[in-house]
Amino acid sequence: MNILCMGDSITFGQHLPLGIPPWPQRIDAVGRGVCGETTRRALERFPRDVQEFQADVVVLQWGHNDCNRWETDFGLPRVSLPAFKANLAEMVDRCRAVGSTPILCSITPSAKSTQHGSDVAAYSRAVREVAKEKRVALAPVRSAFVEREWYSLLMDDGVHLSDEGHEVYAQTVRDTIESVRGKVSEAVAA
Repeated sequence: MNILCMGDSITFGQHLPLGIPPWPQRIDAVGRGVCGETTRRALERFPRDVQEFQADVVVLQWGHNDCNRWETDFGLPRVSLPAFKANLAEMVDRCRAVGSTPILCSITPSAKSTQHGSDVAAYSRAVREVAKEKRVALAPVRSAFVEREWYSLLMDDGVHLSDEGHEVYAQTVRDTIESVRGKVSEAVAA
């Protein structure tokens, strides 16, 4: 089974020390994380990175950048909540159109600021809603972090994952893939 992981700096493994693998490598997957990316920009690279790759499973991880509020955007999120949901739904549809099984990831907590933490929680709820509406498996990484002392799973910037955070993320995604493995195997064999 070939697995492709699409996402932002969480998937890329930003700020990890040399030699420490990000979560996609820990599940023997191809990682296509782009630092600073939003779902809007990700859709632009979908044909190249997803449609051409034609993975059995595509793990989709975004959110922290989508809900960032910059002064240059007059305090609005970089991608509005409705647009974020629509972008995720389109990604799910595009994955299915090329025969890939999509998996959505809830969003890890943020200690960047009170506002960002609140926005991340709202966007994570939106990911859950899209998963339910589209009948897509959800990797509950937010829950996996909240069940632990999640501050220790983040780097000092309050957003990016520590080595231990990448391990928790990888295990949660691995468990989710295992839960859909039978369905994927049937689809690949068909």
